[in-house]
Formats: sequence, structure tokens, C-alpha cells
Amino acid sequence: MRLHRLAFHVVVAALVACGTPVDAQVDETAAPQANEIYVENTATQRLTFGLSNDNEVWSRFKLDSGQVAVFSGAADWYFLILTDGVELRYRLNEAGSYRLFWNEIDTRWDLMTCSEPACGHLQ
Repeated sequence: MRLHRLAFHVVVAALVACGTPVDAQVDETAAPQANEIYVENTATQRLTFGLSNDNEVWSRFKLDSGQVAVFSGAADWYFLILTDGVELRYRLNEAGSYRLFWNEIDTRWDLMTCSEPACGHLQ
């Protein structure tokens, strides 16, 4: 796996109230509520990404390896991450669970939708 501390940066226009990351849910069967999303970092390093409620003004977040964060307070969510200057953006579903991972096929950081709450947490 090519996780050799790849340099990537998130372009942030300004900080907005996109929600606040909190500790992972203790109950692994808990699912995101309305206006919430879960994001899990499965990489072996801290990752930085952006979240937005309008796809224009972005907030920057860092998530340690193995950490699950809950973001709340908005019905609309947009995700942004850069790998070596290449931007990747997604519109996220409200009450969705997502996993940050290294996409070996496309050689970039990526985000996948999970069917289990908080992607089932790391084992």
C-alpha cells in the first residue's frame, strides 16, 4: 500500500459552522440521526479534509487514524479532499456513514459510503 505520507491540502475559503467533530459513538449499532453524518478514517495517518453546507464556504477538519467523527447541524453536506493537488468533491447524504481510505486503483484519498453505522467502526 502506498501510504508514504502523501502530501495533500484542503483548500479552505473560510471557516463556517459545519458541525463539530465529537468522539466516536460508544454504541456501535448507533446510526446517524437527521442532519448528522459519520466519517471514519481508516488510513494509517491523520487526514485533513473539508466540509461545507453550500459547496462554496468550507471548514477544515483533521481526523486521526482510526477515529470516527460525528458532524451535525446541517441538512446539506459537501466533502472535499486533495491528493497531490487533485481535488475530489462529493455531495453527502444526510444521516450517512462514510469511510476515508486510500484508493489504490485511482492512487488518491477517497471516500466510500458505508451501509453499517459509522462503517461498523474499525475492528
